[in-house]
Amino acid sequence: MCMPITICHMRQYASVFLLVIFSLCLPVAYGAAQEAGEAVVLAQSASPTELKVGEEAWITFTLTGQEAGTCMGTEPQQADIVLVMDVSTSMDDEDKLAAAQRAALQFIANVDLSTDQVAVVAFSDTAFTVQGLTQRAEVARRAIESLSTIDGTDIAAGLSEAVRVLGGEARRPSATANIVLLSDGQSDWTPAQQSAEQAKDQGIAIYTISLGSDADQVLMQNLASSSLCYYHAPTAADLVEIYETIRVQIEAAKASNVILHTIYDDAMLELVSDSLSPMGIVSGNHITWTLDVLAPGQQQTLSFRVRTTRAGEFPSTLSTDVSYILCGDQQYSLAHGPGPTLIVTDVVVATPIPVPTVSPCADEPLSNDSISSLLCLGGHTSPCTALGLPWWVCSL
Repeated sequence: MCMPITICHMRQYASVFLLVIFSLCLPVAYGAAQEAGEAVVLAQSASPTELKVGEEAWITFTLTGQEAGTCMGTEPQQADIVLVMDVSTSMDDEDKLAAAQRAALQFIANVDLSTDQVAVVAFSDTAFTVQGLTQRAEVARRAIESLSTIDGTDIAAGLSEAVRVLGGEARRPSATANIVLLSDGQSDWTPAQQSAEQAKDQGIAIYTISLGSDADQVLMQNLASSSLCYYHAPTAADLVEIYETIRVQIEAAKASNVILHTIYDDAMLELVSDSLSPMGIVSGNHITWTLDVLAPGQQQTLSFRVRTTRAGEFPSTLSTDVSYILCGDQQYSLAHGPGPTLIVTDVVVATPIPVPTVSPCADEPLSNDSISSLLCLGGHTSPCTALGLPWWVCSL
């Protein structure tokens, strides 16, 4: 996974940049006879890994799309793209809005609108759709050119509006869903992250660009689908190059029909009911999830919860494999093997210590002239002695 890219690094280390950017963050330009490469990376975790019989653990898989080259001689993958533009008044400084418009216009000029669609969303203290998804370049250009600044910066509103656009009738199920978010300012973390998670849960890839020194770079990196999808532009002049990099990234080969299949040991574990996230298919001790598309830089988390039934050391899953399709017809698969080891111990039940019963007459010696002795003979009250008869009569 490559680190976030800044244009200043591009200029300072030009020769290194050409090697790194094209090997890690851009599609490799393969020849016509070359197939696209591996496009999915799988990681697995378990938490906790040390627990007692009857306790529960989460088993989590993370699928990450990565650059796999370009598809040659096949129908290109369609993409639906929403350009989310910050139009807060701070964008007037140093002509940042004008530079952002130039970069977005170049993006629209270069994107393949014979297969892709572009929409434009603007946000300040609120968000609004300037232009819905379209394949008409002139319509998209007019939307960008019409932007002007307004007070406020609400990134959450911009993301939520983009999700709404991608959930509309113009959205194509066969196309990948993408958001390209630009902001130069600060925004509330919690609602912004919630909006980003909502988008990611719907399979939308989020590319983010922080502009200038006042931008919240940490937040923008957290909102991106992965570090592969985050960029920082120190100045507005750097935007054209970044938008072009993202365009190529969006149009690269993508994994489709991604199927993850895992098996857990039902002799040691039991599946917790309704714990699959997102929903999958359960058949015995087999669990299967299917994703339509996994774009480069996009991450998808799949998880379920198990309850331990026996003590021992054993793998959280017996095996996991992933299969997917590239470029329409190229079949790929990878096997992960056993999952992380769980260490399960028996529940130790402490033996209770008996508490002796103390008789109220324990310290009272029996005698004829002792009233308490007459009432407490043998550690309990006797009806005979309660009548005042001698204890030796009552013991007959």
